[in-house]
Amino acid sequence: MSDLFLLDNNQIVDLFEIKLNDFEGSLRFHGSKNYNKDLVYDGQIYLYIPCELSMLSHTSEGKQSRPTFTIANINNFITNVMKDRSSL
Repeated sequence: MSDLFLLDNNQIVDLFEIKLNDFEGSLRFHGSKNYNKDLVYDGQIYLYIPCELSMLSHTSEGKQSRPTFTIANINNFITNVMKDRSSL
């Protein structure tokens, strides 16, 4: 894990945060292909859940891209998080 914090490190770790509601707080996770364990950043724990954010692009034409977010549902974890949360 110490390799993640080197100054000349060229690995990128995307951190995601989904606000569940005012009482439960947020679901924090990462899907780094370089590090497959939970991370602690700024005092918060980010669970390792394999995921991918793709089709991100920007143009000067004003046309917005439609990104795709794919997340693994290991042991039905995401299903249980989404249960009874129709707005999620």
